[in-house]
Amino acid sequence: MKLIQEMIDVKDGEMVLANLKYTRHGPVVYEDKEHHKAYAVRAAWMEIDGSPYLARLRMNQAQS
Repeated sequence: MKLIQEMIDVKDGEMVLANLKYTRHGPVVYEDKEHHKAYAVRAAWMEIDGSPYLARLRMNQAQS
């Protein structure tokens, strides 16, 4: 996992340190420390050759 630390500015409060974890599959959304597992989310719709990805390429070519 890749760990990125960021300071987040909280409205009407102090800055908070956030530890963001990423894997090759995407950002980690849950860690099960008891079972030594991490769950990551991948946006499959953004993968090359995916339908939304190809549609987005066509939208970039729109003239009107």
